[in-house]
Amino acid sequence: MAKLQQEISTGGHTEKTLEQEQRIHNQMEERRKQEETYWKQKSRIRWLKEGERNTKFFHRTTIQRRMHNNIPFILKQGGEKVEQHEEIEESLNHFKQVHQEPEIDRRPAIDRITHNVPKLIMEEHNELLLRPILTREVDTTMSQLKDGKAPGPDGFTTTFFHNFWELIKLEVWQVVEESRAHHWLLPSLNSTFIALIPKEVDSITPDKFRPIALCNVIYKVISKVIANRLKPLLPLLISPE
Repeated sequence: MAKLQQEISTGGHTEKTLEQEQRIHNQMEERRKQEETYWKQKSRIRWLKEGERNTKFFHRTTIQRRMHNNIPFILKQGGEKVEQHEEIEESLNHFKQVHQEPEIDRRPAIDRITHNVPKLIMEEHNELLLRPILTREVDTTMSQLKDGKAPGPDGFTTTFFHNFWELIKLEVWQVVEESRAHHWLLPSLNSTFIALIPKEVDSITPDKFRPIALCNVIYKVISKVIANRLKPLLPLLISPE
């Protein structure tokens, strides 16, 4: 833009330079909007809208969040203090142990419990739950997901899906329907980022953090389609008490 404006100042405006100037201006505005959206998502600010030149504010907020969320050190079980990122990461295997399913056959225990649970789901209910997924169900589910949520490992946010929904909705529906038909989900879609939330001020041991999983959007869509199907049956299964 600076180079073009220098040419205009020396040679004057022409139809070609006017067209170039407008095109470059539009590109700059688009890049500014992309930068602002990027920093807004990182800042996690919800009450301020994009498009009002808030990029610097979002940037400062992001830096403050990083400082607040930073884990400078962790005390391991033996009381050893670790400060290096790799050592902290290794010490957080605590959560792997907590969330790992032991290799125990639970079927006998499950059978003993379910034997005493009344069967309230009839065949017609089961048919409704297991019927093929309709495209409108996936449409409805996507509209229920809010913009700006933190992305999962694949890096795509709900904002991306909303903006390009007409282009990709058929493929998304195919993935959702395939997971229902084959009772299977591509493992990479089921991978998550684990974020740690301190349970109290100055948390320094692994047990003082609460882990939350940041899922891929496709995984969220599949789970929400299932939840929407279950919702009408909940009054039948759960008493008011």
